[in-house]
Amino acid sequence: MDPTSSRSDETAANPEGQPKVVRRVLASDSFVEKAGLLLLTVVLSGIAVPIVVNRLNANDAARRRQSEIADAETRKAVDLARVREEAVFHARLALLNEFSEMLLTYQTLALDVSWYRTSGVNDLALHQRAYSRYSERIVALFTTWRVLMSRAQLLAGRDISDLMETFIAKVFQDQDSPMVQLHNAKASATEWDAQHQSNVHMLGAANDLILKLGTSMGLNAR
Repeated sequence: MDPTSSRSDETAANPEGQPKVVRRVLASDSFVEKAGLLLLTVVLSGIAVPIVVNRLNANDAARRRQSEIADAETRKAVDLARVREEAVFHARLALLNEFSEMLLTYQTLALDVSWYRTSGVNDLALHQRAYSRYSERIVALFTTWRVLMSRAQLLAGRDISDLMETFIAKVFQDQDSPMVQLHNAKASATEWDAQHQSNVHMLGAANDLILKLGTSMGLNAR
């Protein structure tokens, strides 16, 4: 006879034995341990998963904040660079405008002096008035010239100030000193004709210098 069959028959014959078996299973150490582990897993999962999710979300938020801060700093640096560039541009433009006005004022005064003593005009009274105007303003004009040279060195570099300095030396050599000598010597109209042509040439050179300065300082592109 099969023992298993016998136990099955006993269980079937004794239904009250089934709850006892269930109680034994439930009371066993193995079942309690497994059930406890299962319950602990469920509890820990309910606590740990939100913590992990919150930590991941916090990390993502921190990275986003860092990225936003970095982007903001980059934009700020770009804006500051743009503001500085604009400030330098306008300062250079003001410098060129002031230098142009001063240089062309000088050339106009010099042309007046020589023009009134040329062969075609030769008006001694108007020549003397023109020479007086020239003499009255020459010191202030040359002072402004030197101030602008110093400013140009700060705003645009030594090359720009050197261009201005080279031209003022040529003005002294080809215009100021010769005109003073001709006036003091009461030179002839023919001699003043030659000086007037030199002054006309210097006016063209002055316009060329203004254009070159604007190009060198990056002012012509705007």
